[in-house]
Amino acid sequence: MASVVITISCSDPTGAVGIETDIKTFQSLSLFSTGITTEVISIDEDGKYRTEHRIHAATVKKLLDSVHDKYNISAIKIGYISDVAVLEMLADYDFKSPVLFDPIMLSCNQLASADIQQSIRKLIQKCVFTCLSTSEVNLLYNTELKSLKDLDYDSLPDELRLCPNILIHATTQTGTDGSENENITDVFLNNCNISTVFNGHYEIRDCNQIRSTKSSALLAFLSDNLDCETSVIRAFSYLEGLTLSNDGPVANIHLNHGWLTSTRAVPLPTAKTPFPFTNILFARAGKIWDDYINHPVCQQIALGTLPMQGFCNYLCQDYHYLGNYARLHGLAIYKGRLSPVEELKGNSVILSAIASEMDNHLTMCENFGIQKQIVLGSQEDFVNTAYSRYILDVGASGSLLELKVAAYSCLIGYGYMGRIMYQKAVESNTIEDNPFKRWLAQYSGGEFWNAVETGRDLIETLITKEAIGSVQLERLVDIFIQTTKFEISFFNLALLPSSTP
Repeated sequence: MASVVITISCSDPTGAVGIETDIKTFQSLSLFSTGITTEVISIDEDGKYRTEHRIHAATVKKLLDSVHDKYNISAIKIGYISDVAVLEMLADYDFKSPVLFDPIMLSCNQLASADIQQSIRKLIQKCVFTCLSTSEVNLLYNTELKSLKDLDYDSLPDELRLCPNILIHATTQTGTDGSENENITDVFLNNCNISTVFNGHYEIRDCNQIRSTKSSALLAFLSDNLDCETSVIRAFSYLEGLTLSNDGPVANIHLNHGWLTSTRAVPLPTAKTPFPFTNILFARAGKIWDDYINHPVCQQIALGTLPMQGFCNYLCQDYHYLGNYARLHGLAIYKGRLSPVEELKGNSVILSAIASEMDNHLTMCENFGIQKQIVLGSQEDFVNTAYSRYILDVGASGSLLELKVAAYSCLIGYGYMGRIMYQKAVESNTIEDNPFKRWLAQYSGGEFWNAVETGRDLIETLITKEAIGSVQLERLVDIFIQTTKFEISFFNLALLPSSTP
């Protein structure tokens, strides 16, 4: 008998938080599912959720019994329920399958009655997985959790820790334009350990829809007998793959759950998401990308505290790398599939920026007492060799798109990093006397950023034209993550004893 997943929640005609969203997610992930409605809700003109009709707890139990005994249930999700009697019934129910509880009604209506809170806490204890925001943890357990950055599992209340798997996300703040599109950070706690930290940026007005979809996808992967951490990671990947649709109601932009059934793995650009492929790469690289653009060496450069010997060693190695990097872009012109003029102009902008970088490196080395012939005669580090030969091999043996992605983490990473570090230097009042001021100016300047934008436009245009599928996307993501790891290792060279004579 095929397995079934069940969602027990409200019916929400807007498709944001109820069984409608859950079932769409399950269907998108090729699962057979059914839903048990506990109440019917509406959203008033102020965006507040309101229950229009409740299903009696005894009726909900009968409905649950009818499917619980009939089907081979692999997992159960419990969502929006504002009726204490229903919550109590579920807390006492003898479930035979793993239960995930996402009390999203707290986020929607901030239901703070003592009875509701007590019933929610009771239900959490019998679940194998629960999803909560920081404010909901504070509300339910009278804690003062303010930030996920310093989250300590031991500081969580014992009652909450009875649930073995907890996904806590930062409480979303509404922006001045009424949208809720800030960076949403989630922390997954698995059996007393902080296992995984996630960062995501979702430009959508209804973050409750994001949350509901995320927990539904999580349940779907759990039902496939995946371990909890893998299920969380895949749920985030699924969420990143969703595209925005502008044909829904004005007050609520809907997620497109049909993206997996499309042969196009990367959504088309829109006014709200003009660089969808770049966004996917950043999201999939996750912490690796953050560690790269905020590398300790770059932080020390911004503050002017990096040892000069280490910086000069980095400059010499980077000079060698840039020569191979320029060869890669020359190969891109040869492999060009857009109009020859477009490819030539775009890659010429990037090659011009590379030439400027190489000249700047020699000038900085000379200012620090290292002559050009010493730079040219310096030995290439094995990390440099491995990185350079990797991107050249991808460029020579792979497609034009693979070549572009092999070069992308360097190009766009230095663009983001240069601006971040220059701002850091300004804010810390170290820019004027900073011995690395020329480096900061190079990578935060207009010429380099123009190259970044040119490279980004070329790669996004190529992605749109080729309409790549999921298998090809995974290959490109792997290349981007690998080159980003190389970039981190490359910066580590500045922390090693110098090989420069």
